[in-house]
Amino acid sequence: MKKLSKRRHRTSRHTTHAKDGIAANSWRRWLVIEALETRRVLATNPFLVVTVADGTGPGTLADMIQIANAQAGADRIVFSPEITSVRPSANLPWIGNDLTIDGENRVTLNGTGSPTHGLPISGSGVEIVNLTVNNYANGFGVFFLGANNGKVQNCRLGTDEAGVTAKANHVGVMVHDSTNIVIGTEGDGINDANEGNLISGNWEWGIVLTDAKTSNVRVAGNKIGTTAIGLGALPNYHGIAIWTGASNNVICTNGDGSGDS
Repeated sequence: MKKLSKRRHRTSRHTTHAKDGIAANSWRRWLVIEALETRRVLATNPFLVVTVADGTGPGTLADMIQIANAQAGADRIVFSPEITSVRPSANLPWIGNDLTIDGENRVTLNGTGSPTHGLPISGSGVEIVNLTVNNYANGFGVFFLGANNGKVQNCRLGTDEAGVTAKANHVGVMVHDSTNIVIGTEGDGINDANEGNLISGNWEWGIVLTDAKTSNVRVAGNKIGTTAIGLGALPNYHGIAIWTGASNNVICTNGDGSGDS
């Protein structure tokens, strides 16, 4: 998703039309170009609906990702109402550009039996929202590799759906060689309270930012190492790591200006 610069540009335009005795070019009209707020990219294609919970065949999450990768435009993957848990038992395809996967606050991506990572992302404009990702004991719940402009919001990573029991991934979120990633809230005053993630119960790290090309990553408004209500401990082995030259990244609260320093 593109975000315009916050800089305000003021441009003057001279009239070349003389009217009522006023000489041409004697007055100016000022135009103010305001920065636009970031918004989610809306799906331009019909929603892709997961109708088969397990495996990687037709109708599964793997199938919907492959369809999204193959077609132009922005896509959104949702799930049939009866589906509350998805178990691929294999690696899912790498996710390309302009795709939102929405678990609708009822779907768990269960990595039991999967050899490595949960949601591997290599494209631009990919958003993972309202989803629980757990039991990827051999890999990362969400893995950004060479990606940009991605988001993980209102997800549970390493816990059950209720956020009270550990169901560990090896790492909750791994960001490698990626830029402009938001993990949690953007802090723009729009739905901030509902954008934070619960990242707890993972075998190793909750979040890892690594590689010199990893920059402009925002980690904000999350509960890390707690239960969903934030009053009990549900620790990762470690919390957040920044390694091997990752720079210009921000780790903060919700960015609302209250208690952020």
